[in-house]
Amino acid sequence: MAEEVNKVSVAGNQQPSPAGVQGAVVTQPPAAIVMESWYQNKKLMAILDLIQKITVAVGIPIGIYTYWTTKNKESHEAELATYEKMDDRYWSYQRLCMEYPQLDVSDATAEDSGLAKALKPRDKLTAEERLRERQIMYLVLATCERAFLLYADKSSEFKKRQWDGWEASIRRVAAKPSFREAWAAGGFGFDTSFQKYIHDIVADAGRGK
Repeated sequence: MAEEVNKVSVAGNQQPSPAGVQGAVVTQPPAAIVMESWYQNKKLMAILDLIQKITVAVGIPIGIYTYWTTKNKESHEAELATYEKMDDRYWSYQRLCMEYPQLDVSDATAEDSGLAKALKPRDKLTAEERLRERQIMYLVLATCERAFLLYADKSSEFKKRQWDGWEASIRRVAAKPSFREAWAAGGFGFDTSFQKYIHDIVADAGRGK
């Protein structure tokens, strides 16, 4: 009887095994699999790092090229805008020359005999015509100063081409008595480097150069 009671007591102290625990085997991944996974991750990181370096290496020259082409385009557009403004100034001067063909103010009369024939002798000019002639020459001086400051340094091929044309025009008009009179009367107040330039041009014209 005591033996049966002991069996019952032992049986009552046993705890049931949780469902699914009985027969389960807990295993760890083999070291080779862990190492392979680590190697693959490291290889992926190396590839991504290489791609990043290539992107930076390619992106820098592309960025420089883009910047350079953009600056060149902006510079060209600025030069064209300046050219258009100077062209407007020049043709304003030419319209005055056409409006007053009797006045010796055109830079073309030395090379165009037809224009030269339309000139009125200076000793026959009225006081009003002399005043008009002087005003036109002041306009010519202001336009020449602007061209000098913009193009005379010849810092680009475009400026060199422009200045060659402007200088030829300045030398033609500087040979005129009307220009030299206007310069003697109102040549002060201009840019000092331009003053020196015109002084030399007028001196050359006086020597017949």
